[in-house]
Amino acid sequence: FPSHDRYLNNHIGLPLTLVNMPLDSDVAVLEMGMNHEGEIYHLSSIAKPDIAAISWVAENHIENLGSLENIAKAKAEIFDWLKRSGSAIIPADNDQFSTLSEILENSDITNIASFGLEQNNVYEEDDDYGFNIEDDEFLIDKKICDELVLNNILCALTICKEAGAR
Repeated sequence: FPSHDRYLNNHIGLPLTLVNMPLDSDVAVLEMGMNHEGEIYHLSSIAKPDIAAISWVAENHIENLGSLENIAKAKAEIFDWLKRSGSAIIPADNDQFSTLSEILENSDITNIASFGLEQNNVYEEDDDYGFNIEDDEFLIDKKICDELVLNNILCALTICKEAGAR
């Protein structure tokens, strides 16, 4: 059950999304938005994720959090409610990778995955980006995919892999 309206990623929208899910849903993909410390913690306490991914850490919320490191720490609040058997996913190419890695190393989380342009062997081939996830090869047209979109695709495919999709 997808939640893709940007207004459904807050303390009102996320619970509404969960309440309105069909009872026979097996999966929910939820976005958690934030611009202050504690917001992801609250949303995660409601969602209690099996898989928690941070797709990127950027200066979007610097005005309220003061630094990229503080933004990374606020986003990492999602891991506080990750189920013990769950998977944590972080972006290997991000400047805050070491901050996120350190947070996870000091947690009880044992299943940690990452994704990135180098890690997934992204290469340029004519009009396409090519990359692999484990033994699967993918080509994506550059006309529809810049590096930000490619990063999000790598994150999504890593989530799928951690969820057991093949």
